[in-house]
Amino acid sequence: MSIDIRDAAGNDAEAIAHIYNQGIEDRVATLETTPRSADDRYQRGRGIGEALLQALQARARAGDFHKMVLAAFPTNAAGMRLYQRRGFSTVGIYKQHGLLDGRWVDVIVMEKLRD
Repeated sequence: MSIDIRDAAGNDAEAIAHIYNQGIEDRVATLETTPRSADDRYQRGRGIGEALLQALQARARAGDFHKMVLAAFPTNAAGMRLYQRRGFSTVGIYKQHGLLDGRWVDVIVMEKLRD
């Protein structure tokens, strides 16, 4: 599979919304609960997240960013493996940071310092 990493354009909005909705539907990536558009699940588990994060890290280095920071659900096992594989380390956990489906959920904060 070939993945083309590029800046998003206006006509990418629908595809981006589809990807975002996956996190809404499976409750592992966002506190939002209402889908943004159709529920296309084609891009999950195909290495696209890894490729995007790798490209984002390259852009951060090229832009002379000192640090990258992310927030995620600690229960998102696949995401946690990805972030650790890409060199992010845990800074802390916001306890009961958001209400999702009637229950309070924690959010982990991670960082990666410039290589």
